Amino acid sequence: MILRGYLDESYDGQKTPRMFGLTCTMAQGSEWFWIETAWQKCLEEKNASLKEQGRTLIKRYHSADINSFQGDFTDWNGPERQAFCEKLVRVLSRHIGRYDGYLINLQELIEEWPETKSDPKAYAYSFLLKFLMIRIGRGINRGLPGTKITLFHDRCAYDEILLAAFSEMMNDATFAYKHCFTTIAPMGWEDCIALQPADLIVYENFKEGHRLLPSEKTRDRRKILDALLSIDSFSQRLALLSRGNIRELKGLSDAAKKKQASKQQRIRKFRSHSRTVAKSAAQRDKGKTRRRKSRKKADKI
Repeated sequence: MILRGYLDESYDGQKTPRMFGLTCTMAQGSEWFWIETAWQKCLEEKNASLKEQGRTLIKRYHSADINSFQGDFTDWNGPERQAFCEKLVRVLSRHIGRYDGYLINLQELIEEWPETKSDPKAYAYSFLLKFLMIRIGRGINRGLPGTKITLFHDRCAYDEILLAAFSEMMNDATFAYKHCFTTIAPMGWEDCIALQPADLIVYENFKEGHRLLPSEKTRDRRKILDALLSIDSFSQRLALLSRGNIRELKGLSDAAKKKQASKQQRIRKFRSHSRTVAKSAAQRDKGKTRRRKSRKKADKI
């Protein structure tokens, strides 16, 4: 069996986002065909209605725009948005799939791990993908042995970071689930409808994480997330990396760097010793050559 997983991220608009989420939405290839077909039909039906009203047609579902009434959704309102999103969620409810996601507070990340300050999102993309691969691989190994998954992600400025993180995991001799993964590749929403439900899910996960921040006012869970969580055929797991988890990650990173530095120091010492030995050997050979020449010269005399 081959699964396809679609990765997407979501975060707030602050210079250093408080909440950053990365989620992978997964299903069999055959399921994705029907999900994408039904999803596109919803868009077409909505556009037919918008056209009759003389309003702007939508090119795609885009969580950030529809929830802030921007882009193609500038003339929408709350009830219209809710009805449309519920219709899209019903598409997912008719199929079998799952999603796994992680959340992290990037401001806490910088406080606990100062070296991430230069680009905290890059660090988040990297180790959240690694966490997802461990969780997804463990799930496949336990419940669907022999299954493989191909990962796709929304094309972004961090494509190289995601590829590097994926490659690190696949080249890690201690990663027990590498046999579950084939590859990872970027795609654009223009050519991949499946990135739209992935966008909806990661956004709702992000908003839930944001809602639970200690500094936020007490609010009810979003209705769309409630609808997602009520789908029996589409299971879900979402975890928040705490400040303690970040400290643990930093400790592991520091230990790995120290081990690597020690290894590099041993290599440098070995190379230096090898050069010294080689130089001494060359000098001995040169001395022997001079002595042989001297003896030959004496014999001739």
